[in-house]
Amino acid sequence: MCLAFNEKETPLFQKLKKLKSREIKKTIAIFSYNQLIKVSKKEDRHPTELIKMLLAEKLIHKGPFIKRSVRFNPAKVKKWIGYLKKNNKKPDIVIADFLAGIGGVEE
Repeated sequence: MCLAFNEKETPLFQKLKKLKSREIKKTIAIFSYNQLIKVSKKEDRHPTELIKMLLAEKLIHKGPFIKRSVRFNPAKVKKWIGYLKKNNKKPDIVIADFLAGIGGVEE
């Protein structure tokens, strides 16, 4: 697979250009094209985007926090909060307040 890098991704490219194909596969823990396609569909990302994201997590951003974009379905979150309330399981108030503020749950 061919990857393209923009200027902001230069540090990743510098680290990556030293690695062989098998080292890259080991780093991202994806060893076949079929596995790559399966994981990228699950993550809702293009395969090359997924590869660069995983490589950046392993080679550049080694700290405890990783910046990642996340998509969620507000209707599913609302259903989840409803389930927790119905079963007397208290969702974390911070999460509930955050989701209410963005229209993901109604009190």
